[in-house]
Amino acid sequence: ALAIALVGAGLIGRAHLERLDASPDCACAAICDPTEAAKALAAVRGLPWFPSPRAMLAAMAPDGAIVATPNALHVPNAIDCLEAGV
Repeated sequence: ALAIALVGAGLIGRAHLERLDASPDCACAAICDPTEAAKALAAVRGLPWFPSPRAMLAAMAPDGAIVATPNALHVPNAIDCLEAGV
């Protein structure tokens, strides 16, 4: 399965997480979101948690990422991932 990082674990991010859970081809590899709620979600799921995509990219290289952050953060977060080859 493809290892996909979830960047942003709010309402939309959690909807993407449900789709990752339902996919036979993909699995969530990490959650990147600075909130305590996201940190708790990662802990419950046994996933690595990072406060930012840059922190995650310094520690691992997932196959892809879903950027589900507030709109103003889409471009900088996507650029961080793209520059890292994700």
